[in-house]
Amino acid sequence: ESAGAVTGVTASDRGYTLTDIQAPTAAGEAGALSFVITGPGDEPVTDYDVAHEKELHLIAVRTDGAEFRHEHPTLGADGRWTIPWTWDAAGGYRLYADTTPSALGDGLVLTGSVLVEGAVAASALPDGGLTADAGPYEVTMTGDLAAGSASTLSFAVTRDGEPVELEPYLGADGHL
Repeated sequence: ESAGAVTGVTASDRGYTLTDIQAPTAAGEAGALSFVITGPGDEPVTDYDVAHEKELHLIAVRTDGAEFRHEHPTLGADGRWTIPWTWDAAGGYRLYADTTPSALGDGLVLTGSVLVEGAVAASALPDGGLTADAGPYEVTMTGDLAAGSASTLSFAVTRDGEPVELEPYLGADGHL
C-alpha cells in the first residue's frame, strides 16, 4: 500500500475482497447479515488477527448518515461472517468490514452496499460545526480534514462543562 492511500472505499484491497453479502431486504424483516472475505487466491479467509479486541468490526451506515451500527459478526469455519440482523429503516447502506487477515499482517477496510426496501424518510443532516451536544455531554473536535490525505483530529469531551475521563471501549478511548 502506498503512503497516503485512501482506504475503505472499495470492495477489494491488496488481493482481499468483500463478497457475497446477504441481508434482509426490507426494513423490519428479521434475518441474518453475512458476507465472505476472500484472499489473493480467491479462497475464503479464515485466519484473522485481533484488533481493538475483535477480529472484525462491521460498520453499517445509511447513505444520509441517519442510521449507524457498529457490530461484531461471528466467523464460521467456512469463512462466512454472520450476525442476526434487522434493518431499522429503509434506504441505501454502506457496509465497512474493518479487519486484519493474519496472512496480510496489516489492517484493511473493505466496503459494499445494501439497498433496504421500504419508504425512506430522509433525515436532515446536523448543522456543521466543531462541537456536538448529546444530553449533558459536549464533544469538541480540533484539527483539519483534507480530502485524499491523512489528518489528525483531536476530541475533547466535557459533561456539564467539566472534562470527562474516558474509559477504553474495544481497546481505545474512541473510534472514528
